[in-house]
Amino acid sequence: MTNLKSSLKLIYNRPLSTEADEPTVEHNLWLNRPEQGHGLHYAVQYHGTLKPELTNYYLNKYSEKGSIVLDPFCGSGVVPLQASLLGRIAWASDINQLAVRITQAKLKPAGLDEVVLFLTQLNLQRPISLSGFQEFFAPFYHPDTYRELVNLKNAINRYQAEGVQNRICNFVELLVFSRLHGHAPSHFSTYSSPQVALSPSKQLLLNKKRRQTPEYKAISPRLIQRTAQLLKDGISSEFLTYTKAAMVKRADAQNLTWVNSNSVDLVLTSLPLPDNFDYISNYWLENWFSGFSDKFINISLPDWVRLIRNLLSEMLRVLKPSAYAVLELSVELSGKHNVKTLEELVIQEAKALSINKKRFCLKEVVAHKPISATKYEEQKNNQQKLIIFQVS
Repeated sequence: MTNLKSSLKLIYNRPLSTEADEPTVEHNLWLNRPEQGHGLHYAVQYHGTLKPELTNYYLNKYSEKGSIVLDPFCGSGVVPLQASLLGRIAWASDINQLAVRITQAKLKPAGLDEVVLFLTQLNLQRPISLSGFQEFFAPFYHPDTYRELVNLKNAINRYQAEGVQNRICNFVELLVFSRLHGHAPSHFSTYSSPQVALSPSKQLLLNKKRRQTPEYKAISPRLIQRTAQLLKDGISSEFLTYTKAAMVKRADAQNLTWVNSNSVDLVLTSLPLPDNFDYISNYWLENWFSGFSDKFINISLPDWVRLIRNLLSEMLRVLKPSAYAVLELSVELSGKHNVKTLEELVIQEAKALSINKKRFCLKEVVAHKPISATKYEEQKNNQQKLIIFQVS
């Protein structure tokens, strides 16, 4: 395989924005504007992640080049990716294997020529067993599309087990995640939800409603096209330098044993919620392709308070004196919990902590301001706040 540096299109460092000025309208921080962020940010749709614009703003405000930025709930890797693009050292973790794999792939992208060479070396037409196809996959895929997916899945699993071409395999896997389900011709499935993987029964109902049946979708050309889309902004040599120092771990945020005390300059993350989102069921196709078998654990409010207490304690331990923690809470209005209540619980737990004379000092709480524009309906349905602490 070709070398990463020669394979990727190198450019001068181009952060999301060079401006660190306070935005005139605070809710703009929560709005996605894909035309402004690096293409890798939009590889997959993933629930509960920070927006690149918000991430960029607070990285500029509370960290400098060479700073260590920690995200213990990395999700789809927005914080570590943007931190690396801005010349920060990204440390990231998540308890969810899928989140870890997505983040690793974004920080170690393969070039277009590497993806093409990898795919051309595979035989995606091998006969496969159709056991389980009718029950689980027939509502989504044509049998020939499914055959190519299974052959690609088996090849990636084989290479990963052998420790061969891990970087390229992980990136191709990310490309597959981005095309497994959706409503565009570029997706492998028939018309479906791009946000989450529907259950087979729900997809069957959608098929009947739309009077649709899955058509054959060739895998390789769609993956090559997706590679070009994600890498259109290029990769800077500085990014490659800083991703060498990056760390991405599968770990419980309540027990950050892999992070030394007083070593982190900024914690920037989106907090999980009580009665939280089921990442296993809603991304079952992605987990199937990767072979992950994580189990969903629903967090009750008392369990959530204990989680926050342990999490804040670990944050206070690893943060340097005078460093900052920027914590997002994003609560759906249709949910059981009010963002104000959760905010007060976080602040209460933070104020009660003291480690080696270090304490959290509340700096500010930034609230998302609802807007009425129709195109931003999804933002109107959320209560979103940022709680910002400084270590004193």
